[in-house]
Formats: sequence, C-alpha cells, structure tokens
Amino acid sequence: MTFTPFEIEFMKQADVGRLATIQPDGTPQNSPVGFTFNEQLGTIDIAGYQMSRSRKFRNLARNN
Repeated sequence: MTFTPFEIEFMKQADVGRLATIQPDGTPQNSPVGFTFNEQLGTIDIAGYQMSRSRKFRNLARNN
C-alpha cells in the first residue's frame, strides 16, 4: 500500500492512533496506540507501554 502525501502529513501531525483488533469472542477492540510513519519502509510502526503484555498484542498474535 502506498500512502498519499496528504495521508503522510496527517500521520506526522497526529498525537495518537487507533488500532482495531478482534478479541477471542469475535468482538472488536479499538485501542489507542503510539505510532510513527517509517518513511524508509513506508510502514506505520506501532509502539506502546508494555505492548507485549497488552490485550491488543494477544489479539494480533491470535488473529492477525
């Protein structure tokens, strides 16, 4: 996927993002996350406090 210049500028100015995942029971979970746009790779890199212990991490490990 390629981001438009408008989308890249929006991401650079945003303070927080949202990550939607699916919980084991099939319901959605929408969580705030820290993120940066990685211009070299063209990816959105997500970060957060103790991310590997979070429900969103477990949701993604189970159902990416």
